[in-house]
Amino acid sequence: MRKVLTLDIGNSRTKAAIWQQGALLYANTFETLAPEPIAAWAGEAQAEACVVSSVSAQADRLIGHLREHFAVFHLLTPASRVPFDKGDAFYPTLGSDRIAALVAAFSHTPREKAVLVVDAGTALTYDFIDAAGRYRGGMIAPGIEMRRQALHTFTSRLPLVDIPSVPISPLAVGTEPCLQAGIVTGLVGEMDYLYRSLRQRFGEFSVLLTGGDAFSLSNFYLCENFVLPNLVLEGLYEVLDCNL
Repeated sequence: MRKVLTLDIGNSRTKAAIWQQGALLYANTFETLAPEPIAAWAGEAQAEACVVSSVSAQADRLIGHLREHFAVFHLLTPASRVPFDKGDAFYPTLGSDRIAALVAAFSHTPREKAVLVVDAGTALTYDFIDAAGRYRGGMIAPGIEMRRQALHTFTSRLPLVDIPSVPISPLAVGTEPCLQAGIVTGLVGEMDYLYRSLRQRFGEFSVLLTGGDAFSLSNFYLCENFVLPNLVLEGLYEVLDCNL
């Protein structure tokens, strides 16, 4: 069976994985969009096919190189085939990373059960598939890093704070603790409001967390949830089968 290279090209880094028969063989992270190190790594792993998700405006050279290198190549877009019902909510600029995460989440969720996918990267995205397997839409909000940077960059005296991995009281004392409390409480409040609103409208559903800050969010967000750090890469592997 062929080995498949999946690439999740984000705003700050590129996550890569090699799959074979549904099993993750190797994973790597690249801090550059230069095609040479990624191609060399994929060549050593003897990858024969490639599927890519990209939200970077600077990835054209890398994508072009991969398209020429692999006889079997697919660039995920909203026009790609997916295993669930796109409904009326898909739009031409829907992020391919969000689509890939939805594909994997759909395969992880029992039929006749809805699922909310939370991708905690530079931006925080939410996407929902209902119990009938129909995509109903989502939303985009600032992620943890954007909230940290915004409070520091757009003020003259507020420091850039780290976010601890333990629960934080919403009533803090001191500038740094107050910043930490504001970032975390605002984020958890946003997620809790969405969770309650969707539950009232659609009933019970699963929550899947992915992205670089997924484990941090899982410490704060108190509803039942599951952290799947490779959700986008897994979805890309499944997308290739849908589009061959």
